[in-house]
Amino acid sequence: MEQLVITVGDSPDDIVARFADTIVRCLTALSREYIGFERPAVGQPMALRTREAQGTLRSGALEGIGRFQIHGRGCRFELMDGAEVDVDWAEDGRVQFDSWKILMFARSVGRSSIDRDALRAAAGTAPTIEQIDDDSFTIAGDDFTVSWGQD
Repeated sequence: MEQLVITVGDSPDDIVARFADTIVRCLTALSREYIGFERPAVGQPMALRTREAQGTLRSGALEGIGRFQIHGRGCRFELMDGAEVDVDWAEDGRVQFDSWKILMFARSVGRSSIDRDALRAAAGTAPTIEQIDDDSFTIAGDDFTVSWGQD
C-alpha cells in the first residue's frame, strides 16, 4: 500500500483543505480495517470492533497511514510523515473538530506561525467542511457518522 504523505501550502485555506482531506483518508482507512465502534455503556470509552469475534481495541496501526489512538469519543492519528490529526464524534454521531484541532495539525506539519482565527475563518468557507457553530465543524457529506446505541 502506498504511504500517505501530507504536503501543505502556507495559506489557511491550504492547511484547512489538507486537514479535511487527511481526516477523510484516515477515517476511510479505519473503516476498511474495522467493522465499527462499540461502547459498553453510557459514559464508557468507545473501542473499535475487530473482524474477529468479540474483539475490540483502542489503538493500532493502519498500513500506509500510521498509528491511531481512540480516546473518549474521538480518534487521534499520528501519520508516518509526522502529521497529526484528531477528531471527535459529536452527540449526534457526526465527526466534529474545531480550530484548535486544525491548529495542532498545522503545527505538526511545520506551519507554526499560522493564526487560529485565520484557520477558523478558512474552515468556515471551505467547500469540504460544514460549520456546526462558531468553532465546530464537520466534514461535508460526512460518511463517518457513528451510532451511540448499544448493539
